[in-house]
Amino acid sequence: METENLIIIKKAKEIITNEGISALSIQHLAIELNIDEKQLYHQFGSDEGIIQSILNDFEKDINEYVDQFSSSIEPAETELKLLFKRLYFIFLQNPFYLSIILDSTLINRNDEIRKSLFRIRMMAFNYLETIINKGKMENSFKTKVHTTTIVTRLLSGFRLFMKDEQLLNEMVLELKTLNMKTV
Repeated sequence: METENLIIIKKAKEIITNEGISALSIQHLAIELNIDEKQLYHQFGSDEGIIQSILNDFEKDINEYVDQFSSSIEPAETELKLLFKRLYFIFLQNPFYLSIILDSTLINRNDEIRKSLFRIRMMAFNYLETIINKGKMENSFKTKVHTTTIVTRLLSGFRLFMKDEQLLNEMVLELKTLNMKTV
């Protein structure tokens, strides 16, 4: 069952990557996997249940990263750079995470999804706050600006940067699906 679940989630991630989050549904997934929709409804309950499974994977990835580097002996400046490079790499390798994280309607679809998105954001916020405070204590970040303000600005800037990355992914997806006549 575990292997079957991994196959299902992998196909769901492919659908999001290749067709967009709006294309993900139990019906579409069942067709792609050539299995009965009832099996997927039994396993996930709804389209949102599939998204929740993907969010659980993302939350696990972020948790592992934070656990691995939270006791880092690196200077705060290096740790800050590594954090954003690692997050960028995660999103680059897994563009479906971007589609989910940046989808403005998803947060209103399901309470569990809303809670997961909040936990992921808080995990990133808290870890970044720790890095900034560490930098202030090391005196490598010489600012009197409140840490919360810095963290909010950094995450907002990164979100905008990743939104641009998502738009690029969407343009590539659109180019793949365009049916144009050659002249």
